[in-house]
Amino acid sequence: MTKTWITVAAVVLAASLAGAQSQAPKPAAAPQPAGQAAAPAQQPQQAAPPAVKQPTVKTKEEGEALQKLFGDQTLTPDQKITLAEEFLLRFPKSEFKTMVLLEEVKACQQKNDFPNMLDFGEKVLKEEPENAITLILLSTTIPERTGENDLDRDVKLGKAESYAKRALAAIDKLPKMNPQTSDADWDKVRNDARGQVWAGLGLVAMVRKQFTAAEEAFQKAASLQMRQDPVAYWRLGLALQGNKKYAEAREALKKSVAAGGVKVGGRDLAADELKRVEDFLSRQSGQTAVPPPQAPKP
Repeated sequence: MTKTWITVAAVVLAASLAGAQSQAPKPAAAPQPAGQAAAPAQQPQQAAPPAVKQPTVKTKEEGEALQKLFGDQTLTPDQKITLAEEFLLRFPKSEFKTMVLLEEVKACQQKNDFPNMLDFGEKVLKEEPENAITLILLSTTIPERTGENDLDRDVKLGKAESYAKRALAAIDKLPKMNPQTSDADWDKVRNDARGQVWAGLGLVAMVRKQFTAAEEAFQKAASLQMRQDPVAYWRLGLALQGNKKYAEAREALKKSVAAGGVKVGGRDLAADELKRVEDFLSRQSGQTAVPPPQAPKP
């Protein structure tokens, strides 16, 4: 698979976590009116979680600049970057600085501009070291752009692993912004985020040809995500082939195809790989040994 591929699942995840990290919390439910049947008054009430500090607009000009950047859905990635840079020059001490930098990260992702995405991402982390969205994006994108023969392969993969560990820790601390969200639903959101990180760790292991570690990571990713991710199952199929588990690889590839496949350049890489594995297993049964299929690079 080409290194320009960025999974749709990662984009969806970033959007969901952006809502968790940047939206103002809704007001808490009103207390029960006096006189209504309820728990005894003397019973101690559970303490409310500490409020998450929300950024505030300091001037009318700052608000207008923010509205121009975030309110116009027709902006191109280049236009967003230009407006963001203008904002940061005009309002260097804005409490929205991290959000504006993160908008530049997303714009670079849309442009497939990895070097600047990494640069802006590191600027976000300088301002907010536990920014889960940025940590997830960097931990999953770096291994996408790292080849097994790159001279700086180990440095880049080490960075990706470091970001992944930080991402998992940040996800654990993400506060529930909407008090109306049930604990079970919030756990699903956070588990989905964890699944994205584990998928990135699986790819790190694949580039290193550590197929057992890759298999375990992709299995964990699949178990955590809310929806079946066709890319994760496709890569799980490749990892299983690396471990010579061809029957299990076939099942993983079937799940990838059923979830929509991996469409690149008019082809479905998951469907192509499934056919190769099925052909191999068919030839292998009842015939002399044949060479196993050579899985493409992830």
